[in-house]
Amino acid sequence: MYQIMKNTWLHSVAAISAVGRLSTVIRSRCHVVLLALLCCSPAIAQTSSLFDGQSLSDWEFDADYWRIDGGAIVGEILKGQTLNKNTWMVWRGGEVRDFDLRLQVKLTGAPAANSGIQFRCQVDGVDHVSGYQADLDQGATWLGRVYDEHGRALIVERGRRVHIGPDGARAEQILAPAQAYAVLFRENDWNDYRIVAIGERVSVFVNGTLFADFVDQEIGQRDLTGSLAFQLHSGPETRVEFRDIQLEQVSANDNRLGDFAVKPTEHITLSAGGVTPLGDDGKTMNLDFESGDLSDWTAVGDAFQGQPIRDDGIAQRWPQQTSNKQGEFFIAGFERVRDAAVGTLTSKTFEVTHPFASYLIGGGQDRTTRVELLLPANEDGQETVISEHAGNQREQMQRVLVDLRDYQAARIAIRLVDESTGGWGHLNFDDFRFHTESDLQENGWNVPSAKVAATPSASGVASGAASGAANGGRSRAPSAFIEIDSDPGQLAGNPILQHLVPNPAGEQANTTLVEMRVPAGFSVDLVAAEPLLHQPIAFTFDAKGRLWVVEGHSYPNKRPEGEGLDRVLIFSDEDADGSFETRKVFIEGLNLVSGMQVGFGGVWIGAAPELLFIPDRNGDDKPDGPPEVLLDGFGFADTHETLNGFIWGPDGWLYGNQGVFNQSLVGQPGSAEEDRTPLAAGVWRYHPTRQEFEVFAHGGSNQWGLDFNEHGQLF
Repeated sequence: MYQIMKNTWLHSVAAISAVGRLSTVIRSRCHVVLLALLCCSPAIAQTSSLFDGQSLSDWEFDADYWRIDGGAIVGEILKGQTLNKNTWMVWRGGEVRDFDLRLQVKLTGAPAANSGIQFRCQVDGVDHVSGYQADLDQGATWLGRVYDEHGRALIVERGRRVHIGPDGARAEQILAPAQAYAVLFRENDWNDYRIVAIGERVSVFVNGTLFADFVDQEIGQRDLTGSLAFQLHSGPETRVEFRDIQLEQVSANDNRLGDFAVKPTEHITLSAGGVTPLGDDGKTMNLDFESGDLSDWTAVGDAFQGQPIRDDGIAQRWPQQTSNKQGEFFIAGFERVRDAAVGTLTSKTFEVTHPFASYLIGGGQDRTTRVELLLPANEDGQETVISEHAGNQREQMQRVLVDLRDYQAARIAIRLVDESTGGWGHLNFDDFRFHTESDLQENGWNVPSAKVAATPSASGVASGAASGAANGGRSRAPSAFIEIDSDPGQLAGNPILQHLVPNPAGEQANTTLVEMRVPAGFSVDLVAAEPLLHQPIAFTFDAKGRLWVVEGHSYPNKRPEGEGLDRVLIFSDEDADGSFETRKVFIEGLNLVSGMQVGFGGVWIGAAPELLFIPDRNGDDKPDGPPEVLLDGFGFADTHETLNGFIWGPDGWLYGNQGVFNQSLVGQPGSAEEDRTPLAAGVWRYHPTRQEFEVFAHGGSNQWGLDFNEHGQLF
């Protein structure tokens, strides 16, 4: 169903189907804001630049590793060298308490290159700094985390909102999976980093996205004031650069971060129920390692040397984490050989006697450290991997669920694979169990209704059908299910949109309204729907607040001359009740319309190959005459990428898009080829009074939609 919706609280409108847009109209409350500005004069926050690009007079550092280069502060470990200690660039211009720090950072070097920004920290010297650190790596693991150097270690994972109580008790909300943030790092480029610390509240942003948000009230551990420093972490080749360092000192009652509330995420587990598979001798197999050894398993290589482990050393390295092991023993890949070794650990084969299985896994998120379930080699020597999962860059294990309904009575084996010697090049494993459907239901898991298609698993490991040749003589089937610890009220897995909340739609709202997500304080409801309109492809508002909509019935085909099916409708809300109940047809018979705008005494229409103007200078909602062809030559070989996204710019020009697979030569009707402007993918503009056409920006693919922000920047 095609619908057009409006935001009732801010009188904003969004259209769904072919296009979507949210716009706001400021009403009569403006005079109240102005009065407030005149009557109130809050203290003005002080912003200062901590580095002028030329001098380090306010900084303390080890000159063997820190310098100025290209107008930036640079810390560097040269290629082929290693640093066996952390060292810091410490700002000695004062302490920081309540502040908003903004800077740009570029990090390059080896994959393990690591850095951080220490704030409210305690400085014993440039080689020993303690306290809060907003972390930096090249996106894989540490970027945006908050670490307590020489203290509590990792205190806030990225994608988390955390409240730490006076006694250290934690309430934690998962905003998005930690691994989803990796793509937000700009490789070999400058990244915008922002830390806001006001009282007990701290928020960390990278490239405009919230990574971590927490309130720390722990007695004897929290820091409310201290120094500022940049870290060069021990390790291999690293180059970290800092520039445009702006520190704004703010008041303790500054509310720029808004309200803080944690909705603790419920972590569902399958710790009870299920059965351990039986071996060929009818005895319970050692798939939980409670025998204290590797009986029923075969190890190759050194990665699993000295396993299994009884002592849980994870909590010592990672406060707030434990192994989550079941029983006394588990496979703890880091405890004996760290990340240095590789190898496999493969179980004996056993019969699949239940429709589902689960196991605990932790460690690195790359598929070089994974758990596979596989069918033994056939007569041709080919194995079939039927499921694989990796960890989520945490030592604490989580339980994953595998659908084995297609493999009943088959014989399978479990294989632990460690092919990595880099950071997080290990895995943890424990407690393989079979489950019935009723077992899952009793333990709070949703029972899958059908086998999952071949898609990447939530752990980041790609699982899908592949030929044996492409996988070294193995074929791979889909992995099944993995536990997702996210708030159902959020857009799961999307760190950029995690702030959106469910649309507060009324009880009579349809499914589309209910499923929408909006910023807090916004709501979306229905403006107009079938049968009042069909197939909307473009819309805009006029100066009277009326809604103009194009119905694109010709799409996706250009129809013969004179047989166009598209039309332009006008909707109005005569009684100002929020529903656009009045409808009229402005014009019909148009052909392959894909863009529209209103202004300068008429309606502007994009109907490839032409840009049309339909005059209505007396404003009676009736065309003064037939459409006028202003330009022609727009391509429509690909009707999905024709001219679109019409919007008036702050400079008075009409802006629009075109997609990459249409080759255009645009000019006034009848003009020669040499007088025309070539255009493929890009943004074009047309001046409504001077009748000038030009390409504003080349590039893009199949962009639809344009908008300007308050600074006149085009998006």
